[in-house]
Amino acid sequence: RTIKIQVCQVSNIRGEVPLVAWEKLSEFGADRGSHGGVWECPDLFELPVDGGPTRWVLIVSINPGGPAGGSVTQYFLGDFDGTTFTSDGAADEVRWVDRGSDFYAPQSFSDVPDGRRLWLGWMSNWNYASEIPTDPWRGMYTTPRQLSLTAAGGSIQLAQQPVDELAAVRANRRAWSGVVTDGQTPEFAGTALDIVANFRLGSAESVGLDVFAGTNHRTRIGYDLAAQELFIDRTQSGTTQVDSTFPAVHTTPLTVSDGVLPLRIVADRSGRPRRHSPPTGGHMVFRAGEHPPHPRPHLPIIEQHPGTRWSRPPPRPRRAHQHGHRKETGMYGAERQQLLAQQARTDGRIDVTAASEALGVAPETIRRDLGALERQGLVRRVYGGAVLLERLDFEPEVNQRDQTRSDEKDRIARAALGLVPQRGTVLLDAGTTTNRLAALLPQDRELTIVTNSLRAAAQLAAQGHTNLHVLGGRVRGTTLATVESWALNVLGGVTVDVGFFGTNGFSAAGGCTTPDTAESAVKTAMVQACRRRVLLSDHSKYGDDQFIRFAALDEIDVVVTDNGLDEQAVGELGEAEVELVLA
Repeated sequence: RTIKIQVCQVSNIRGEVPLVAWEKLSEFGADRGSHGGVWECPDLFELPVDGGPTRWVLIVSINPGGPAGGSVTQYFLGDFDGTTFTSDGAADEVRWVDRGSDFYAPQSFSDVPDGRRLWLGWMSNWNYASEIPTDPWRGMYTTPRQLSLTAAGGSIQLAQQPVDELAAVRANRRAWSGVVTDGQTPEFAGTALDIVANFRLGSAESVGLDVFAGTNHRTRIGYDLAAQELFIDRTQSGTTQVDSTFPAVHTTPLTVSDGVLPLRIVADRSGRPRRHSPPTGGHMVFRAGEHPPHPRPHLPIIEQHPGTRWSRPPPRPRRAHQHGHRKETGMYGAERQQLLAQQARTDGRIDVTAASEALGVAPETIRRDLGALERQGLVRRVYGGAVLLERLDFEPEVNQRDQTRSDEKDRIARAALGLVPQRGTVLLDAGTTTNRLAALLPQDRELTIVTNSLRAAAQLAAQGHTNLHVLGGRVRGTTLATVESWALNVLGGVTVDVGFFGTNGFSAAGGCTTPDTAESAVKTAMVQACRRRVLLSDHSKYGDDQFIRFAALDEIDVVVTDNGLDEQAVGELGEAEVELVLA
């Protein structure tokens, strides 16, 4: 039986038999929710709550009556038995899908192959839809969103996020962290921006970002700490006249936990920002259209009290510690260990006393750092310091490398999973991070895998859900990779959709490098065989150029690394115009 929902001021649920006559089954809503205007454009679907038991979601759009004025959409949660929808909320409870002014009449897609519930909304408002100053079109769809239900704040809420596929089109990634001060903040520009920001609030009165900012116009997106409200302020969005209700401030209540405010803002080419907060849950959503004089996203960061920290990812507070008469610097342990590892590679040794003086920390701190580097297989501790183990002619065994920076490698592999196609050919280079990606490949994708990694091949063969091809040749015991002529001959006649590569070192100037000539030759042939190339490497390998290069950086389309990469390296990779993903 086909179900149809018809609305006016209530929702009528009708059954169709046999595709020509409709029978009324039930109705809902006469005493429920908001009745500020006409009910229309319904939708009804089932979603799990945090991956567990399901609830039914009834969507009803209203015009007028929205909290931002004009058009709005509300939702109800409850049960549906095939005939009757029963709400589990109070009669006077109102749940808004989106508290902005430009998200209306969303319709969802059913039977998405991966099980997600996706939808699009109308990006306008009946208050001014006929006055939008665009030609030849007027109005458009919103960014697609994926929906879920989550238990938060003692109730079940509808959560929304931009679809995962947006991550696959990101390019020219930039990152910045620091203290925000009016007039001394970074600015970002582009034809489209996807911003993930974390504000450590401190003593600020309000924080946020200006989008589409110019000499006499801007739209402000931010958070008012005193009111505990998230807001979009488009009272100064430009001189273009739309409607008297268009220049307004829209707000929603939001309690910030742990003093950190996460925001995600998507500003597209048509000059319209969407805001989602927090990025991990998507509970608070605003949708607002903009019509600035020059619709090119331009982003300065703002605050209204000195000392606000903005970052991606969020920084930990750096504190000074007292050891005797020595005041330690606020450098993170990982940063300090990276400097020590670089010194060991340059000088072949580390002296505890000299390193203590140079870095402004106690000798005990340096000894602990050397212990961490020794456990990673980079140095061997000796009396008074440490000596280098990692030489150009030395590679740690694969088991040893697999245990190094395992958390970072896991995050990188999960991030890289979003770059794997639903169907097609995929090449996996030998490496500890690419092996992790092999273990994560979903079983519902139609993939043909080509690899020279015995470890990856063993994992994929055991799973049995891919069309697997293993390159022949001599096996290098250090990396368990096949190399030399048998592998090279096959690669000469292969074309692959996307390849995922490991490396021993990489940099903007030096490209991707490895210490072994035989493995370098196979990697080079692999790069040439791929239409799209993705490099997977943790941040510690940046700047550690090895003996021979197998690919220049401009031959790599995407670099997926962890968020330990420093700002200078991020800038160098940005100048090289390679897409950067920080996991």
